[in-house]
This record gives sequence, C-alpha cells and structure tokens, in this order.
Amino acid sequence: MDELIKSGTRGLKTPSRDSQDEQTREINEMKAKIGELVLELDARKKLQALIDLEENDC
Repeated sequence: MDELIKSGTRGLKTPSRDSQDEQTREINEMKAKIGELVLELDARKKLQALIDLEENDC
C-alpha cells in the first residue's frame, strides 16, 4: 500500500509530457522574442549614434 501511495505521489509531481512540450514551446517563443528585441535595440542605438554624429558635424 505504501509503495502504491509513493508511486501515485511521484506520478502527480512529475509534469506531464504535454505540459513539458508547452513549456518548451513557450521558452522557445520567449527566446525568439528576446532575440528580436535585442536586434531592435541594437538598430536603435546605431541610428542614435548616427544622428548624434550628424548633429555634432553641423
């Protein structure tokens, strides 16, 4: 009986395969979004540097 309870408890604590797949998908989406935001930030910084150069040259 104790072994049955322990096994059942372990089964409930272990995330299901579907849950793990969903978490993996969400993590991948978040990594992709972070990558997009980093690229956008880099582009904005470069644009601002160019604007600052033009202002200093005038």
